[in-house]
Amino acid sequence: MAAPSMIVRAGRDRRLYTWFAIFMPLIVLLGFAQTYYLKGLLNGPPVPSLLVHLHGAVMTSWVLLFMTQVWLVSSRRTKIHQRLGVIGAVLAALVV
Repeated sequence: MAAPSMIVRAGRDRRLYTWFAIFMPLIVLLGFAQTYYLKGLLNGPPVPSLLVHLHGAVMTSWVLLFMTQVWLVSSRRTKIHQRLGVIGAVLAALVV
């Protein structure tokens, strides 16, 4: 049986990841709206190269994968979560 302090910590960790999965995409969207995501609507500066688009696609995919992973764990679908971890490893390699 788990110690009560471990149960409290696990609950705090779950809430932290959930809040982070909610706020991180909002922060990314707000931070890059004018120059990337909503550039066409907000008359932002042109995107300089294909490499910037590739980086944007990889990082956006990582954010979406993170949100999905948090949702899968919170809904106790850990087998799917583990399978998607391979995609996370590929995205991590692409970021580097």
